Amino acid sequence: MTDRVYLGIDYGDKRIGLATADADGWLAAGYKTLVVRSSSDAVAKVVREIELVKPLAVIIGYPVADDGGAGERCRRVDGFIEALNKQVKVTVNRVDERDTTTEAMAIAGTGKKGRDWSRKAKKSGKIDLLAAIMILQRWLNEHQRDTPN
Repeated sequence: MTDRVYLGIDYGDKRIGLATADADGWLAAGYKTLVVRSSSDAVAKVVREIELVKPLAVIIGYPVADDGGAGERCRRVDGFIEALNKQVKVTVNRVDERDTTTEAMAIAGTGKKGRDWSRKAKKSGKIDLLAAIMILQRWLNEHQRDTPN
């Protein structure tokens, strides 16, 4: 068995959530949240993580609109992917990330302190981490390998 993994990314202007799944591709787990100051800072930090993790593929959330269209946020993700591809050779897969942040906030909001905990989780990067897990898990579920007999 290889120690290579898949790397999931929830791209944001201030924070980037990262998740991993082993090469068997069954279950996503939180990896870390990066705090970024600019798009170039984001690229540099994610490139560093790609070089450390050496993923089989990168799975990035693609923020399509509710009608399925690609707007300004999609263009920012496309620009981020282009910048990554100039620095590292890795397959990048886009996955529809609709509702992942909302779902992550709902999960965080189920804590004992309700909305206060959810706000704190968002500021701490836990929401971004949960969203990255959901993005990667969504892709894994769509590309799940057959269960061995």
